[in-house]
Amino acid sequence: MELVATSDLELRALGRQIGIHLAGGMVIILRGELGAGKTTLVQGMAEGLGITQHVTSPSFSLIHSYRGSLWTLVHCDFYRLRSPEEAVEIGFLEYLTPENVVLVEWGEAFRYLMPSGAATITIEYDPRGRKIQAEGLVPVCLS
Repeated sequence: MELVATSDLELRALGRQIGIHLAGGMVIILRGELGAGKTTLVQGMAEGLGITQHVTSPSFSLIHSYRGSLWTLVHCDFYRLRSPEEAVEIGFLEYLTPENVVLVEWGEAFRYLMPSGAATITIEYDPRGRKIQAEGLVPVCLS
């Protein structure tokens, strides 16, 4: 699946549509340059999961958790980690449960820690806006 968002509002709306279809046990690696909109996409996904709390980047705390109506969203940011061992030390593996939807920014270097069914969403700058590519997710109907 490949889509283009021309604004932060569109990116967040896309995240909301994806979030509606997420279920516990899912793990998604979020790829993109600094400032590409990964956290904006996560904010929309949180809304789609029924989360009313304000979602912020876990850049310094590394992991934030938000309880939704059905699932708990676990938002990780591994940008500052130097090794997969550090991810294990902060308890990342404990969040990989059927009750959680786990979204990992900068998780590509930690792929072997992820379940085999982990999906990937990549956000890239494009002349039309931001191009969003999803691998491993069931296509989402955006209406």
